[in-house]
Amino acid sequence: MHKAIQKEPALAHCARCRRLYVRFQWNVCETCLPSEEADYGRMREELSQTPDVSIEMLAARAQVTVACVLRMLDEGLIAGAEAADRACGQCGAPAISARQRLCARCLLNLDRQLS
Repeated sequence: MHKAIQKEPALAHCARCRRLYVRFQWNVCETCLPSEEADYGRMREELSQTPDVSIEMLAARAQVTVACVLRMLDEGLIAGAEAADRACGQCGAPAISARQRLCARCLLNLDRQLS
């Protein structure tokens, strides 16, 4: 019988305040978590009312930074804000995230080529 592999807590820099903390689940420290949740709630509310809003407009309406919107898009917490701007650099299909500018198919093809 195989044991389930548990991830060990790791040191990371908080995405909001950049302080070093022990990361268990979130990309922000415990101090910043209430603010992160409040920002998330405001963004979700704005996206429910205006799903086709641009990233910059969403940031302004939700009173958050553009970096906060991009981080939550990358983490998959929100969707819909200017998704067309996140296209695969190889084929033009929707990319996995703003940072990973490849679609799942092109990422698999690249992985096969490198293997």
